[in-house]
Amino acid sequence: MCIENLFSPKVQTDKSVSRQQQADAARARADEEARQGRIREGTSAIDQAFAGFNDDFYKGRADAYQAYYEPQLQDQFDKARSNLLFALTRAGLVNSSVAADKQADLTKGFEDQRSQIISRALASANDQRARIAGQKSSLVGQLNATGDSTQAAQAALATSKQLAGEQPEYSPLGDIFAGVAAGIGNAAAAKGREDTYNAYFGRANTGRIVGG
Repeated sequence: MCIENLFSPKVQTDKSVSRQQQADAARARADEEARQGRIREGTSAIDQAFAGFNDDFYKGRADAYQAYYEPQLQDQFDKARSNLLFALTRAGLVNSSVAADKQADLTKGFEDQRSQIISRALASANDQRARIAGQKSSLVGQLNATGDSTQAAQAALATSKQLAGEQPEYSPLGDIFAGVAAGIGNAAAAKGREDTYNAYFGRANTGRIVGG
């Protein structure tokens, strides 16, 4: 290239464009670094706002679930046991195999229901854990999109307060042990027929004559 071409308008324009591109690139890098810094700052604020949603928090929610339902279950069990004893006494079956079977069924039903309550309490806490994690993830997504750490911190604080203040809605426990005394009347009638048979015909097995 000739020396005079170095000072031509075209060469000078090319150099100017190159310098502008370099400046633009440097500014873009600086802007992105600043943006990433704000994102890190906002992410830290979100983590801090949600720090209280830890294992102890979810255990507390599971415990609250059990605390609501287990006393109801115990109360129903106690009443059902009393009703069963009354029905067995009235039918004269307190010391019978029927009584043993009914009491075993009642106890097994109680243990099964208690296990279900524990399982549902854990499931309820895990559902809440997933929902809160989803809320946190949504806030992080918004932060990454906007790069606004101030807005992210404010939104995280407001959301965490709302979530922490929510109280679960429980429905009263249904009648778990309904019908626990069912069939006792039939069992009493069967026992009565057996007693009658033994009273009138059982003697024949011993060689005695009825009325003799």
